[in-house]
Amino acid sequence: MTEHDDDAELAEFTDGLRASLADDRLALRPTAAAKDAIVAAARRRRRRREIGYATGGSLAVAAALAGGVLLAIPQPGTESSLAQDARPTSAPPAAEARSGADVMARQLAPSRPTRLGPRGYGVLRLGMSYAEIRQTGMLAHPAAPPATGCARYRLAEAGREVRDIVVSAEDGLAVVTASTASTPEGVSVGSTREQVERSYPVDRSAARYTIATGAGGYYRVTIGADDRVSRLQLVNEKQDCG
Repeated sequence: MTEHDDDAELAEFTDGLRASLADDRLALRPTAAAKDAIVAAARRRRRRREIGYATGGSLAVAAALAGGVLLAIPQPGTESSLAQDARPTSAPPAAEARSGADVMARQLAPSRPTRLGPRGYGVLRLGMSYAEIRQTGMLAHPAAPPATGCARYRLAEAGREVRDIVVSAEDGLAVVTASTASTPEGVSVGSTREQVERSYPVDRSAARYTIATGAGGYYRVTIGADDRVSRLQLVNEKQDCG
């Protein structure tokens, strides 16, 4: 059999198959009940799809609203940060200048001691020479001449804690007279006689107390007519200024 014969046989078979399929006797015709079932199933499917779309849209709206509420409610610990974010990021130039000046003044201002004794006042020590005292920068007038005998000097703090000091040419810092400074035990100008007698072992009812500090000096406490301290001095044991 040749190749031409094979092609002819295949064409004949194909034509016969097409004729069989086109025969109305072999066609499958759906019944009326089958058509109704198909239509009903299609409708149910479309209804479920519509319900799914509606439900999904509602859930999306609800989720968006919930997210908005959560964003609107400040979470614990975030109030302060939100308040800080709402504050101005920079102060006005005038406020910045004042703030900077205040900080610089506090940094440059020397800290003032408030305790008198037992060895001195602040960096000042009983027995310091005039030259050593001037180097501390605590003198109100550092250009004042040194004492030739005994001389009185004011401090740069303008008498806030100490009224003045007495310097001896021979014995150095001799006397420190308090203004508001107090002893380590809390006695100061204005303290009652009872407070002095309770703080130190002194003779009662005296007009003046001499209280040794145990560090080369003593307190000289004068009681006024109102039974309160009217004068408080720290005195060097070795001095010739009285």
